[in-house]
Amino acid sequence: MTNYLWASAHQPTEEQIHDLESKGRVTMLKEENAELYNKLCNISLDTNLRVLANELLEYCINTGINILVQPAGSPKFHFVLGKTIGTDKGIEYGSEQSAYCQRCPDYPDIIFAYSKRVSEDIPQADGSMKKVVVFKHEGWV
Repeated sequence: MTNYLWASAHQPTEEQIHDLESKGRVTMLKEENAELYNKLCNISLDTNLRVLANELLEYCINTGINILVQPAGSPKFHFVLGKTIGTDKGIEYGSEQSAYCQRCPDYPDIIFAYSKRVSEDIPQADGSMKKVVVFKHEGWV
């Protein structure tokens, strides 16, 4: 069974949650581990990103999470998280050896929502046009 952990700072749309629930079990980090969720949402310049990445990954392993959905945090945190998942511990990222490292099989995959921007021009009573833009859920990458 696939176990998803919604770790985004944003609430999922109905389409997103139904899509995930059709494939497995969805857990909300905000509800299951508010302390870790708050750490992700409130990263500061003093945050040790490697320690936080390891904490999130350990939580996923300990709770049987296969797929981490849109983890909150800064782009720099996402880089450190991906680097942690993609390289063996003890091998410097970017070294010749790191190109041959195996991904730890216990780590979850990470997915992000893919949306299509859809706009519609709606005529108004005064003859003007109102543009409405929505993001339609297309899937996961």
